[in-house]
Amino acid sequence: MRNLYEVLDVDKNVNGESLKKKYRDLAKQYHPDKYMNESESKRKEVEKKFMEINEAYTTLSDGEKRKEYDKKINASNNFFNEKIGEQRKNTSDYNNIYEKFSKTGVNDLFKNFFNEEKQEEKEEYELKKKTNSMFESFFSVKK
Repeated sequence: MRNLYEVLDVDKNVNGESLKKKYRDLAKQYHPDKYMNESESKRKEVEKKFMEINEAYTTLSDGEKRKEYDKKINASNNFFNEKIGEQRKNTSDYNNIYEKFSKTGVNDLFKNFFNEEKQEEKEEYELKKKTNSMFESFFSVKK
């Protein structure tokens, strides 16, 4: 849905007289009768614009309808601002993760996987395990 104030090219705080003047200027400019000799697509485009202008003026010139419309606009703006805030928070969370990762560094990350000391400890453990297994099998008593 397009902003009705933008359709009439007026400020949100426009008064009734200025609104009426702007509406009349736009209605004259986009009246379908002025485009009778134009192509079908151009006439449809102008007709659509003329209907938007009428709809905008009908809503904004009526005090109650305008209040309701402004409430809807404010609610959607608040919703939009909340979503932007959430998105910024999520982005900062991702930035924190990236920051932690980059501080650790790629070399440190790979070092954890391919650390020679850890590899030696692992081989030592495997050797002890095999030795214990052989020892137990040699001295085990079978009933």
